[in-house]
Amino acid sequence: MRRSITAIAAFLFCGLAKAGTLTTFDAPGAIGGTYPYGINPAGEITGYYCDAVTCHGFLRAPGGIITTFDAPSAVGGTYPYGIDPAGQVTGYYCDAVTCHGFLRHKRGTLTAFDVPGAAYTAVFGINASGTITGVWYDANFVHNYGFLRAPDGTFTTFDLPGSVIQNLSGIINSAGAITGYYFDAHSLVHSFVRDPDGTLTTFDAPDVCHTGNGTFAQGINPAGFIVGTYYDSGCQDFHGFMRSPDGTFTTIDFPGAAVSGAEAINPEGAISGSYFSTSGGLFGFLRSPDGVFASYAASVEDRSINPGEAITGSYVDSSGEIHGYLWTPRGRDE
Repeated sequence: MRRSITAIAAFLFCGLAKAGTLTTFDAPGAIGGTYPYGINPAGEITGYYCDAVTCHGFLRAPGGIITTFDAPSAVGGTYPYGIDPAGQVTGYYCDAVTCHGFLRHKRGTLTAFDVPGAAYTAVFGINASGTITGVWYDANFVHNYGFLRAPDGTFTTFDLPGSVIQNLSGIINSAGAITGYYFDAHSLVHSFVRDPDGTLTTFDAPDVCHTGNGTFAQGINPAGFIVGTYYDSGCQDFHGFMRSPDGTFTTIDFPGAAVSGAEAINPEGAISGSYFSTSGGLFGFLRSPDGVFASYAASVEDRSINPGEAITGSYVDSSGEIHGYLWTPRGRDE
């Protein structure tokens, strides 16, 4: 259900104004927060919300109707993260023993799965062909690995050289390329891209800190452009970045911001992210393909952007409560 009526928000493009519609919402029964994570081209949004006991999945239709759901045997929560153009939702859920992946079909049927030999399966992404990606832990819970699940249920697993502590993956584009980040033996963070043919390339931002944090890849579009956040060589500030398919880096900083981070990129190259102003406030931003920035709504964290530049994510109100939001450009409103 909607928490508030639709509001018209002004987005400031370096002195030029572009209007959009900002809609805030909560899943029914949410008292511990509503967290949208994925949006498809049709404007369907998925994520999870928490009540007093546990967390549950939700699917929000373009008209605003919210359907909630739980995976069977989910006592430790149901956590959707990705949604494909057909409206299939993927994520993971936890029972009394461990966690498993799931695929929720358009009509609501849910298929649970585990990577063969996994003690724990976590799922984060799905592309237009229905290929799913995520991570799995072995029986010792010492190391985790990436995986791909094909639409026919076949699994492919992979490991990253130098990935000692964690191996995080789960952002997959329509071609089957995956990006993510991992921690090495010194707890430094590096990013990677896995091509559809299985080739793994690791990378760091050119101006990255070498003593803490690192390079965090967060999104990839069909053309292979990757966006994310890195900690600079001064080891003081975070910046957004875009990595082109040829490996060229472009820093993505909102003009005048103290700190910036990029989270998602759509097929046309529009980037969504967030930044801290010099006064300390957190805001969302949209960077158009031509490099022009827009700032919107305080206290928001974006999660996903679709081809129509609709952005979804969560925000914190003045009472500290967390809600979902959707921003759509003027002329493309619900």
